[in-house]
Amino acid sequence: MERLVIKSGKLSATFITNPQSPFYETAIFHNLLHRINSLGQGYRLIQKEDKLRLSVEPIAHIKEAYEKLALLQGEIANSSVPLER
Repeated sequence: MERLVIKSGKLSATFITNPQSPFYETAIFHNLLHRINSLGQGYRLIQKEDKLRLSVEPIAHIKEAYEKLALLQGEIANSSVPLER
């Protein structure tokens, strides 16, 4: 993710702006999509033009934002796909 903003009770995370980025073909990205869909309520993917963004709400404080993002990361870290850094 390139940018993360918490404002008005909502977390907004912007993904890599280059739609041709190899990141979008990785197992990590596909696992992230699967996890967002399985968590359901409060997690939404929004695409406008070439921009993809994750919206998470409600967010009352920074600790809650961290915990909700950790849910996404935890599933990916526990998958059989090694994380690349």
